Amino acid sequence: MLLGAGAVVAVAPEDTGCPLCVGPTRVQKTVRHHVVTLSLGAFVANETVRDCAAGCLHPSGTRVTLRSEALALLVAPGAVYGYDLEVHVGLERFLRHRQREEIRDDLEKRHGITLSAGTTTTRADLDHAGGPSRRTPMGAALTRLPHRPVASFLTGSYHAQ
Repeated sequence: MLLGAGAVVAVAPEDTGCPLCVGPTRVQKTVRHHVVTLSLGAFVANETVRDCAAGCLHPSGTRVTLRSEALALLVAPGAVYGYDLEVHVGLERFLRHRQREEIRDDLEKRHGITLSAGTTTTRADLDHAGGPSRRTPMGAALTRLPHRPVASFLTGSYHAQ
C-alpha cells in the first residue's frame, strides 16, 4: 500500500499506560517526521509522544515516555529513510554491484522515490566518528559484534574496524 505524497498519518503509542506504575499517561508532545519507505512511499508521520502522568522515571533518571512501536519498526529515530529502503540500497550495491546513480534512477522509475546525489552519500546508521550508532537497532547490534563491521547502505561503503 503506497501512501500519496504529502499524506499525513497520525501515529501514537500502542499502549497508553505507564509500563512502571501502570497508571495513566498524558500527551507530552506531537512530532512530525518526514518518512520515505519502499513499502509505504513518502509520508509525514504525526507522532503523539506520551509520558507518565505520575512522573515516573527510569533507573537512568529519564522520564518514562511512550512512542509508537509501529513507527520505530519502519524508520530509525530522527531518520527519514526507512529500514526497507536502506536494505534495498545495500542489496543493490553489494549483491548486484550497482552504482548509486543506477539505484537512484531505479528507485525513481519503479517506486517514485527521488533521492538526491547528496542523500545517497549520507552515511546511514553511522555516527560522525565513523562507527555504528547505538541509537538504532542495527547500529546497536553492530556494536556488539566482535569485528564491528560498518556498512553504509546509502553510500555503498563497508569496512571492518
